[in-house]
Amino acid sequence: MRERRTEKNVSILVAKIGNDGDLILEGYDVGEAPKEFWGDSDYEYYRVIKKDHKDTILRWLVKERFDTHSEYELWLRKKGIPRQVMGQDYKDTIMLWLIKERFDSDTDFKLWLDRKGIPSQFQSWV
Repeated sequence: MRERRTEKNVSILVAKIGNDGDLILEGYDVGEAPKEFWGDSDYEYYRVIKKDHKDTILRWLVKERFDTHSEYELWLRKKGIPRQVMGQDYKDTIMLWLIKERFDSDTDFKLWLDRKGIPSQFQSWV
C-alpha cells in the first residue's frame, strides 16, 4: 500500500491475502518516530479481516469508486486485470488494488471498516 522513507524513519504498510484467504494488512515502522512514541525504534502490527467479509469490502469499494460500468471496465484494462478471469483470485486482485488506491494508513482503513460494520482483528508489538 505504501512505503515511506526518510533519514530517520521507515514506514511500510502491505495489504495481502493470507494462506487461509483472509485479508491482512501488515505494518512496520522503524526509526525515531516509533522510538519517541513507543520507547522502542521498532513497531509492528497487523489487521486481519476474515475471508467471509471480503466480498462485502469489494462491493463497497467498487460502489464508492466507480459511477458507471464503463468506468470500471476502463480501470480494469488500465490495471491489466483480464475481465474474463473470474473467481476469488480475480476478486482479491481487484480488492487489493482498490484498497491501495483508497487508503493511506491502517487507521483510515479501520475507520472505514467500522463505518461499514465490518469486523477486524488487530495486533501489535513493540
